[in-house]
Amino acid sequence: MVVICMTASIAIAQPNESMPKAFKNFGWSGLFLFDFSTTVANSPDLLGQDAYFSSITPSVYTISWGWRWNLIELNDHLSFSIETEPMLGFSYSTVSTNVGDFNGFMNFDLPIMLGVNSGTAATFRSIELKGIAYNIGVNIIQSPLVGITIDEGSYLGPQVTVCSSLKFRSWTYKNAPEGRGREIELFAALGRQYESVETPIDAPSFLSNRPAHFAIVFRKMLNY
Repeated sequence: MVVICMTASIAIAQPNESMPKAFKNFGWSGLFLFDFSTTVANSPDLLGQDAYFSSITPSVYTISWGWRWNLIELNDHLSFSIETEPMLGFSYSTVSTNVGDFNGFMNFDLPIMLGVNSGTAATFRSIELKGIAYNIGVNIIQSPLVGITIDEGSYLGPQVTVCSSLKFRSWTYKNAPEGRGREIELFAALGRQYESVETPIDAPSFLSNRPAHFAIVFRKMLNY
């Protein structure tokens, strides 16, 4: 009887194992669908004044690895989090300048965002089949990673931009008998627009001479 009581007391005293708060996912985009970034180059004129040129570059294929940590879990289906989703794009860009064409390969993004999550994958305790998340933060863009320039001029270095992300989540059994969490993400990053002596009269278009990245990203959650 004493042994039974001691065993029961030990079992009661054991704390409940806490649920994990880190979520991982793998994402892809591109294939000339909605995934493009802008590439900006600076090729000074004969007087040494800054002359900026840019081009829109579609991604052949972009891969990313996502990591999210829940900072606050208000209940099973609502949380606030911080996350990062580095993206590596396989692309080719050409920027026409006053001295010739600049060519570049690949691009890289490093977003760091705060977000709110509701429904599916808001926490590991969620049993919802649908969910949504919104994130906002900063993104460091390097486009291109490898650039080939001629004569005077260069591509812009890493650019800090504002970014936001809207995600639609679901729990699906398609191609996953045990079930799997999936996401469709609408990602946007936009930086400052550089003024150029090449366009003193006509106002540049919204994306001219501005680092940016817009994409629809398909993500598979790896540990949920």
